[in-house]
Amino acid sequence: MIKFENPVNGRYYYICIQKDLLNPIVAIYKGGTQKKIRKIYAFECHETMSRFIADMVKRRLRNGYVQISAS
Repeated sequence: MIKFENPVNGRYYYICIQKDLLNPIVAIYKGGTQKKIRKIYAFECHETMSRFIADMVKRRLRNGYVQISAS
């Protein structure tokens, strides 16, 4: 799980990698004080999933989020 938080507005963003029977799944949890959202993305290969996650990490850092942990 990769966790990001924005110290300015209190929003958070979690990226979790899970696996179903056939394909890897990335679950993204995001929210703040008012609402919470969960999105699920399925990928056919690990390479595509890795590029998606790398893009999400870059975007979060660019938008002022601080990476809290990566496990």
